[in-house]
Amino acid sequence: MTTPLSQADVLDAALGDPWDDSNPAGHRAALEADERGEPFIEGERRLASSGLNAQLVPRSEGGLFIRADQLCELLRTVWRRDPGLALGDGLAPFLAGVAVWSSGDAGQRAKAAKLLLDGRRLAGCDPGPALGERPPHPGFAATRAPDGWRLTGRQTPVAGLRRADALVVLARTGDPGDERGLSRFLLDKAELPDSALRYDRQDADAGLRGAQLESAALTDCPVPDSALLDAPGQGFDSLRSAGIARSLLPAVGLGALDSALRAVTAMALETRVCGRGMAEVPLVRSTLTGVFADLLAADALCATTLRALHLLPEQAAVYAPSCGYLSARLLREGLEDLRVLLGTRSALPEGRPAIVRKLARDSSAAVFGSCSSYSCLAAILPQLPSLARGGRAVGWSGSAEPPRLLFDLGAELPELGFAPAPADARDAGHFLNTLIEAAGNGGAGVPGPVGRLARRLREQAARLRAECAGFGPADLAEGPGAHAFEAASRSAVLLAAGAGRGVHRHRPDLLDETALAAVLDRLVRRLPAAGVLTQTERMEVEDHLWLELLRRVRQTRLLDLSARRVPG
Repeated sequence: MTTPLSQADVLDAALGDPWDDSNPAGHRAALEADERGEPFIEGERRLASSGLNAQLVPRSEGGLFIRADQLCELLRTVWRRDPGLALGDGLAPFLAGVAVWSSGDAGQRAKAAKLLLDGRRLAGCDPGPALGERPPHPGFAATRAPDGWRLTGRQTPVAGLRRADALVVLARTGDPGDERGLSRFLLDKAELPDSALRYDRQDADAGLRGAQLESAALTDCPVPDSALLDAPGQGFDSLRSAGIARSLLPAVGLGALDSALRAVTAMALETRVCGRGMAEVPLVRSTLTGVFADLLAADALCATTLRALHLLPEQAAVYAPSCGYLSARLLREGLEDLRVLLGTRSALPEGRPAIVRKLARDSSAAVFGSCSSYSCLAAILPQLPSLARGGRAVGWSGSAEPPRLLFDLGAELPELGFAPAPADARDAGHFLNTLIEAAGNGGAGVPGPVGRLARRLREQAARLRAECAGFGPADLAEGPGAHAFEAASRSAVLLAAGAGRGVHRHRPDLLDETALAAVLDRLVRRLPAAGVLTQTERMEVEDHLWLELLRRVRQTRLLDLSARRVPG
């Protein structure tokens, strides 16, 4: 079995050097296709020839997909070059397929698998994860008919809708407001009447031009019973697979921050401002190293969460929203900080500034909608009482050891299952408490900056637990107050700190102690706590990160935890 890195290496080689203007699959060609509002055809051709579609189909259905972190590495390789290409040809069809793998019968799974393995396209017309634990509001309604069902309605924009061969549709089959009244359908477009499906193109200024976002509208469309994926009214249960989306989408989207940080760092090294190099300006260097530290923090949280999909699948409702919220926020803030550094150059129509602008615009359209702060924080709120109780499996006392496999990145994992989680999984606090415990674990006995940061994190965890114990039903019900959302935000920050400390403990080759100090320092500053590092210590940490950033840029290594060498 090949490793995640070797699969990504093969794909990187197939796509070539993205910074080579003569490469028909490079950044320049992607920008030109984007300006025309056309699909990135050469990129699509190379993905198809590399066999990416087989990576979207589970091994149990004849494909090659086994692990979420491996797929993330592959799709991040594409996202670093063109988010629209990665979404339309990789992430979107995979997430549409999740509904089939989790809820479809053997015939439906075989049909979807054959479609993808034959190089054809699958799209999902889905409103995305529900706000908190409430059911979403699908744009389609399905009514019973003598020969099956009739679908009518309109859905939000979908990537690659017109060119898809089949659609996964969420429709209301029961009364409005009834969370049991949702069902999914697998629609073969070749079997639909010509007049039943209409398209409406999304405004190109919203981004993802090459992915060709379009809305779908169905009018009294006949659908056979064989298209129903779930038992009638079971669609909301299958929406637990939204945990996979909230974990995978921001993890893949970090590829945009990697490429943008590399581009702006290279520009800073080449540009002179007021007689000195831009990279010599303290504010510029501090901004670049801060974005670098946040990228490492987000990658640690995403990598740990993707591994938890395999190791703690029944608790996706707990950890996926935390990953979606904080990782998307770090991605958004990092891209904005880099665009601020570019200043007026960010409007240039070509070169590195244009690439950064496209990466930021496309990532905003793809990631921040599905992983909006409100929707993710609202989904965290029901877990806050579990924090106060210490969860079912582990408390905050330090008596439980966090599982090694959560943090030993690259270690073998069981094949990812797609079965819906049990109904009581939302009450489990294992993952949250495990990572929060890891954030402050050993703080009493660890010397230096990391030990002091760990002790501060432990204090913050105790404070959060006390606050959560005081929350009543009114605090977490419809329209919760700002204090509840703020507590949910802090819990996500503590999870990221726990993920970073866990990765450092089990894979110090990926995150050394000084880099960990930088990560924890940035996270602690997001909590209601005074700073921990002295000014001298912070400067030393920043210098260390700056040298590491320069080394990776010059050696064409990735800026995430893998530090993998790539074409460039």
